Amino acid sequence: MQELVYISEATKAFSTSELAELVSTARKNNALMDITGILLFDQEKYFLQVLEGPEGNIQALLSKIKNDPRNTDVLVVHVGNISHRTFNDWSMSLKEVDSKRLNLFKNKHLLGEVISEVPSGLVGELITRFCLDEYTEGER
Repeated sequence: MQELVYISEATKAFSTSELAELVSTARKNNALMDITGILLFDQEKYFLQVLEGPEGNIQALLSKIKNDPRNTDVLVVHVGNISHRTFNDWSMSLKEVDSKRLNLFKNKHLLGEVISEVPSGLVGELITRFCLDEYTEGER
């Protein structure tokens, strides 16, 4: 099973209803492809997505995302093998995040140094928890 994390820029601002439709469609398609994950977005039109599932399905979805005209500058910041899912119950969840936190992940070199120190299977969870500020004091 594979975990993939990417960041991208939307080509236009999304309304609340457009985001809801995007997530609804993603949930249906991801369930059919055995893909789980989370989509993080900010008000400055950036997305960070964590995807988990069979490698071939993840790569097929990434190709579709890269060719989607609603996206540009798709930057894969992590790909790795995992033994279990972090987002097992979510075919796709959508969360709004602070743009300052999301912007940190645009520096792939810096991110690569940080990620190289994280055990396989924890990268998606770590990034998500950081973006959502869900660490407890003992975990920082």
